[in-house]
Amino acid sequence: MMSAHLRRDLTAGMAAGLIAGIVSGLLGMSADAPGLFNVSLDGVSLVWHLLAAIPLGGLCGTLFGYQPRGYAASISGGLLFGLMLWIIGPLTLAALTDDAGPSWSASDAFQKFPSVFVHMVYGGLTGLLTFVSAAFYVRTRPISEEPASQTDVTRVVIVGGGFGGIAVATRLERIFWRDPNFEVAMISQSNYLLFTPMLAEVAGSALEPQHISAPVRAALPRTRFIRADVLDIHTDTQTLHYCASDSDVVESLDYSHLVLALG
Repeated sequence: MMSAHLRRDLTAGMAAGLIAGIVSGLLGMSADAPGLFNVSLDGVSLVWHLLAAIPLGGLCGTLFGYQPRGYAASISGGLLFGLMLWIIGPLTLAALTDDAGPSWSASDAFQKFPSVFVHMVYGGLTGLLTFVSAAFYVRTRPISEEPASQTDVTRVVIVGGGFGGIAVATRLERIFWRDPNFEVAMISQSNYLLFTPMLAEVAGSALEPQHISAPVRAALPRTRFIRADVLDIHTDTQTLHYCASDSDVVESLDYSHLVLALG
């Protein structure tokens, strides 16, 4: 049975694919470039272009889906999707159906290059519109559709924001990014990842400090980040206590699984 999140991404992708298909189709007609399946865009063939754009948009939405604050990833994923469509369509399928036989030389690819414009516009616009429509759905859906109580949430707490902790959080985000009942939380003393092997270049003025540091929140959009010091861990109750760097208030956090990545 299809989950609500997958159904949301599929519907948003199909709607985005239709709009992106109209825009890219009109651009293709003005540029005299073939459409998504190497069909010349003139008149009736535009209908076939749109019919192909809708399920392909749903596929794009299903593959990349919606991630909070992930509009850049949605656009880049859509551009990659459009490029793959161009490789599969005009560059490969058209070559296989050519009377002269398939040929993947550089000159043949260059002759078909104008059509990549249509595919890239379609893919990038589909990714962006999928994110916008899915974000609108998330903001307007009823409260009753939110995940169940916090007791049903599986929470993984990662202590430490270094290479190991960020690698674990990144992997968990990729695996469980569609699961509303799965939460990743990270507690670290600093809110940025420092690439220490290149500190010498900063000391020698070859690089700026910001060139070897990355904000943790930007790298992990689905992870709950807490900048604090961990005071104690109670494994019997699966609870830890922490204190924020700029506060004396001690807070507690329950966990289902605990990862210690303190370096």
